[in-house]
Amino acid sequence: EVIGIIFLGGLARQFMDESSDLDITVIVENDHSKERALGKAREVNMRRSPETDAEVYRLGDFEHFSWSDIERWSYSKSEIVLDREGEVRRVLEGKLAAPQDFWKKRVITMLERLSWYNGVDGESEGMITTWIRRNDPVSGHVCANHALDMLVDLLFALNREYTPPAKWKIAYSRKLEWLPPRYPDLLEEVLTVKNLGSRDLSRRMASMWSMYE
Repeated sequence: EVIGIIFLGGLARQFMDESSDLDITVIVENDHSKERALGKAREVNMRRSPETDAEVYRLGDFEHFSWSDIERWSYSKSEIVLDREGEVRRVLEGKLAAPQDFWKKRVITMLERLSWYNGVDGESEGMITTWIRRNDPVSGHVCANHALDMLVDLLFALNREYTPPAKWKIAYSRKLEWLPPRYPDLLEEVLTVKNLGSRDLSRRMASMWSMYE
């Protein structure tokens, strides 16, 4: 028997286009129900477009699986469409709950890693500045790209949200409740590479510093 159905991805977030799959998690009682549900999912895939990506779990397995950060983000944006006994919501809420100091520790750790790449105040030397001093700005630009990725991760943590997959990270960062002033403009400035020289790298770094002043 199917005891729960969860919509993920575009189905849950009202973001569907011609490139979207139908992402569904089905929760069942036992292995026999699991095999039947998997068979039904395969039949649907053969008959319909877009493709249906259905994962089927026994409730106990679903509860005890270890989730990655990306899975936590995906399920935090999910929609429960069937929950016969309230067990699916109980499991989801339990797995998405974070200890009291979880987000504080995460923010501190991310700031430490970010400062190693980009300094912390426009004065302390990070790896990007080190590559400028070594006369290798190309390596500095690579480090700048990595630092921007870490900075966006930090914004999710500051908003007490798990980190989405890379393909969604920038799009959903724009929807966060708290953002630095002029975030879209500064983001575009950091992403823009006019040339691979030290001067343009310094410009990109300055825009990043402006985001976490």
